[in-house]
Amino acid sequence: MRKKQPTRMLMIWLGIIISAWLPQAQEATPTPATDMPEAAIIVNGRSIPKNHVEMEARLMGYRMEQSGAQIPGKNPMILYRKESASNLIKIELILELAGQAGLSVPPESVDLAFNQVQQKLGSPEKLDQLCQELDVTKDFLHKQVQDNLLVNMYIKKVADGLSPVQEEGARQYYDEHPDEFENPEEIRASHILLTVAADAGEEEWENARQKAESILQRLQTGEEFAAVAKAESDCQSASQGGDLGFFGKGRMIPAFEQAAFALEVGAISPVVKTDFGYHIIKVTDKKAGGKMNFDEIKNQLIQYLNQSQIRLEMERIFEEAKAKATIEYVDESLTPVQVHTVDPFANQQKKEKEPETE
Repeated sequence: MRKKQPTRMLMIWLGIIISAWLPQAQEATPTPATDMPEAAIIVNGRSIPKNHVEMEARLMGYRMEQSGAQIPGKNPMILYRKESASNLIKIELILELAGQAGLSVPPESVDLAFNQVQQKLGSPEKLDQLCQELDVTKDFLHKQVQDNLLVNMYIKKVADGLSPVQEEGARQYYDEHPDEFENPEEIRASHILLTVAADAGEEEWENARQKAESILQRLQTGEEFAAVAKAESDCQSASQGGDLGFFGKGRMIPAFEQAAFALEVGAISPVVKTDFGYHIIKVTDKKAGGKMNFDEIKNQLIQYLNQSQIRLEMERIFEEAKAKATIEYVDESLTPVQVHTVDPFANQQKKEKEPETE
């Protein structure tokens, strides 16, 4: 199923990356705003402290850095702070609903989950080190673990009240959305890249071209492509013999893509010029496109549709709660602004495989 993959965790709806070591959320027990130091936001009379927003923003920056995602703008922390504030408000409202539903998390469950966080990092000492590097307290992380459990408990309660999608519903969706189930043609290719600096002159480009032509001649006389790539390529893929894996159209820069898709399996391209230098490409495998078989993706599709149904219901519940809520931005810099930005949380997108990123 193209583009639409089952949601890995329902908490993605909240706009939060639940990283491998850090579940996230907030405690549902009401805390009077007057007891909380340096309030950043007050939601229905309950305070979200400024230091919580700042710590969450630093954690968000860390997650983004680890995922390799890029945020537009010279100062991404401005966006991280606004996104963190938005996330914490969402959590606060859902936790209020969880409290109204009579849900609670046993302390022993929180301790167990927090210990699992430390185990995934390797040891409590490594967690201490990370907290020190990011200027985040363990108390804050422990609170997030506790609140994440409660938020997921509420989401499960919502899910249990919905009618699950069965095979019949999945089949109907499959028949009504044929384009989503088309597998594009893919090829597997290796390349040798001789990079040329963006500000290089004609002489440097010519020298690189001549070297690329010389390498091509070596390949044409029988030298092994992978061995030559390891020795000559400037791309990080050199360590894998130049292998870029499988990719479809639209993933590579146009000149590279056009040359690669024109090759038969086993064929080697002429020298190809792009903005990044000169490439020599070898196609090693091909996958034909075509429509996915329903029986092969049935279970995955049912899971996706059920999770989509829960996500939509949670969105409805949240919007209703938000419309009724009283939200005061004590720190006016956290007031949301309607801008078009890349959503770094819904996907945890994979970086596109482009020769220039190697």
